[in-house]
Amino acid sequence: MLKNLIAKIERQSNNKVTNIVSDNGTEFQNPFAERGNRTTTNKARCLLKDFGIDPSLWDKAANTAVYLENLRPSKNINFDTPLKKWFNREPSLKHLQPFGCLAISLKRKLNRTGNVKITHYVKFLPNEFPSLKPKSTSTNHKSFVLNPSTEQSLSNEEPIAAQITLPVHKGYSWVTEKESIPQNNIFGDVGNPEAVNGPNTQEWKEAIKSELKNMMNHHVWTPTISNQNVKPLSTTWVFKRKTDEDGNLSKVKARLCVRGLSQKEGINYTEVFSPTGRLSSLRLLLTLCHINHYPIEQIDVQCALLNSKPEEKLYIHKPLGYKYYPDKDVFLLKKSLYGLKQSPCFWHKVPKNTLVTIGLVPCFTDSCLDYSQNKEHPLWLFVHVDDLIFGGTWNKTFKIKIKTFFEMEDLGTVKYALGIRINQNKEYILLVQDRFIHQILTEFSINQVKPPMGPLPSNYKELKSPESNIKIPPPFSFRRSLGLLQYIFQCTRPDLSFTTSFLSQFLENPKDKHYKALIHTLKYLSGTQNFTFKLGSNLMSHSKTQIFGFTDSDLGGGTEKKSFSVSLIYFFGALGWRAHNQKVVALSSAEAKYNAPTKSMQDLAWTKQLIFELTNKEMSCTLHSDNKSAIAIASNPVYHHGT
Repeated sequence: MLKNLIAKIERQSNNKVTNIVSDNGTEFQNPFAERGNRTTTNKARCLLKDFGIDPSLWDKAANTAVYLENLRPSKNINFDTPLKKWFNREPSLKHLQPFGCLAISLKRKLNRTGNVKITHYVKFLPNEFPSLKPKSTSTNHKSFVLNPSTEQSLSNEEPIAAQITLPVHKGYSWVTEKESIPQNNIFGDVGNPEAVNGPNTQEWKEAIKSELKNMMNHHVWTPTISNQNVKPLSTTWVFKRKTDEDGNLSKVKARLCVRGLSQKEGINYTEVFSPTGRLSSLRLLLTLCHINHYPIEQIDVQCALLNSKPEEKLYIHKPLGYKYYPDKDVFLLKKSLYGLKQSPCFWHKVPKNTLVTIGLVPCFTDSCLDYSQNKEHPLWLFVHVDDLIFGGTWNKTFKIKIKTFFEMEDLGTVKYALGIRINQNKEYILLVQDRFIHQILTEFSINQVKPPMGPLPSNYKELKSPESNIKIPPPFSFRRSLGLLQYIFQCTRPDLSFTTSFLSQFLENPKDKHYKALIHTLKYLSGTQNFTFKLGSNLMSHSKTQIFGFTDSDLGGGTEKKSFSVSLIYFFGALGWRAHNQKVVALSSAEAKYNAPTKSMQDLAWTKQLIFELTNKEMSCTLHSDNKSAIAIASNPVYHHGT
């Protein structure tokens, strides 16, 4: 930059630069420079205000102010102009036009591509100013509030003369344009008559007002001028009722969401991946806290995504119901919004950076599980988007520290998280999803039925038969119902792992018999919805330093003649389980059961590493299999390459 500036100066002045004077970083002590900067900024503000120019063109106004200063005679150089002194010629004033006036440029039809181009062939209309609006006779349309640098606001009733007589040393640090609309009147028509104009109109309107106030407090957007080259994203309101662990209404939530489907990769977003905590990590945290008798608590981050900033320039249309800036239709996003593809990715980085300053570091094996670096005073934290579940010896101190960075809602002892009811006593931690299961059964009209003995019919292998089966209109979404079942089995119901994995093979083209099998599973779920999942120190375990794994397989139980494998990891309760097709075709049951431990050993190694990171204790692993042939193959030194 300095070399380019020196070359430009020498080229314009036809003289060589001999000395460069530096103020050694004390430019703020130079009264002449500071006075000049203030003069320039004041002129730029006046240009923007007087001609109604958008603040986004601040740099153009500042350049214009500097150019006009160089055209004015100066007493310091015998009333010559700086431009004349520099170029040794009288500057011309013929090219000057009023700032902000209308300019017209001819674009031939062949060149009308919609792109913004810079051209010198322009005709000015000096008497037309498109940015200026006719002055309104209303007294409460707009007001300019001068904010003193002492952070004391001026009263609206104070006479103008009183403002002028303020001492010079206080000055004003900035000028902001503020709408004279009270915050209780920021709500307008949101264009959703089904929700807002229904029987609960008032509570939804209050929720919208609360959400808009949150966005104003977080400075989510700033108004800007529309650009032909920028396509703003549209938004919509999403309404939700939030309940507690007993199913009682806790609050209603209105959330402004961007329609992320209209985003284009490489233009509106690049990186979108955001990790979420593994449920096996949550179960391990609960187990470790219960073994060590640590209290387990939960806090919720308010307006989580509004705390993160997008890396791309994103524009949105003016949200429905927002009454500020009535003359602006396009907003530039300064913070992330729900619905953006990259919002979870940006938010994930915010708490991670904050937790490091508090003294927590993420685990290498699960980046959503953090632990205290001080092993003598442990604290373990599970992060799932905006839900924080933690336990340790300094919970109160942690809550005080984290509340200095984010607005938090302290939920106290964890009772309900991620659709799971969590009950704690001295003996066990009980996990149950009875209310979540009841909602699913109600949605699919599976109520008051006689439950079967197992989750799949006894002839379930006939579901893989290749015979054609008439496809009838489905009574409900096969894919959605299986997705709900899969979440249940991953959380608290390992007895459904094989069932959901087996039925998932028919997602693409489910037939009538597959729907009947799914209904059979839902009926089984109706009779077992109160089943609880136990964790804790009172469960039988051979050793506090040993992890157990169990594995089995079914020859030909999967699709395409492949074997099906199931596995379970046990440490003071089941921590993880899976059911999946083997990737290879086994020729015998011994080979199938020999291949099954592969994934189980991976899960055992992962769990061992995670426990070591959290507790700094080395664990031993034992894998159990019920097939003597597979055990003999694994222990035979002849097959060394396989073990």
